[in-house]
Amino acid sequence: MTERLKTITDLVQPGKGVIDVGTDHGYVPAELALRGYAGNIIASDINEGPLSAAKRYALEQNVSNRILFTLSDGLAGCSPKLVDTVIIAGMGGDLICSIIDAADWLCRPKIRLILQPMTKAEILRYYLINNGFVITDEKLVRENGRVFQIFTSEYNGVYFTRKLNDASGFDAADPYMDAELFTGRFRILKEHSEFRDMILGTLKSMEKKLNGIESSGIRKGNLSDYIFYSELLRQLREMRKRYDDL
Repeated sequence: MTERLKTITDLVQPGKGVIDVGTDHGYVPAELALRGYAGNIIASDINEGPLSAAKRYALEQNVSNRILFTLSDGLAGCSPKLVDTVIIAGMGGDLICSIIDAADWLCRPKIRLILQPMTKAEILRYYLINNGFVITDEKLVRENGRVFQIFTSEYNGVYFTRKLNDASGFDAADPYMDAELFTGRFRILKEHSEFRDMILGTLKSMEKKLNGIESSGIRKGNLSDYIFYSELLRQLREMRKRYDDL
């Protein structure tokens, strides 16, 4: 099992059940069964091929009798009565948003989301904190030269409206600074060695975007983007300095 999937599995707490959405080869459900997780274990995928692979792997590990396999689009085939933990990993942040948005039963307390976006983590964080969810923990995992973001979230019904130039700071409870939507929460991740790479990688990407706007000429049509990326770069540079000063 990869370090990324191990970290996701480690975040599962005892409960009535867990569903792994987009289970692919079914490594996480099988590992949960091997660890003796007592609740329901559901492996779900939208495609028959990955689900068949998950079934084969479960057979190889002698845990197929502990896992319910379901062919389903997102959470459409999952009964809220069976689970209190939802894993959605290995897909784009925008797709994860659409899966959460389509399952209104997630908007209740004590349902734990374990999320691992491959791309567009900032979109996912923005969606969560503006739709009544709180991000409770964040992890960074280095694997094959890449740093992956993993975070947990629960619904608490508190809505935060993001505003550019919000001065709440990196240590405030909420809302996230704009830069933190991309990198993750400073106060949670500042002890992670991988966090500096996340900051520097995001900084480089945003500098490239801003340089592209400047080289094409700042006009009325892209002025708001110029202002946004300029402020984002200021926050990222401040974040890098604070991290280096720790």
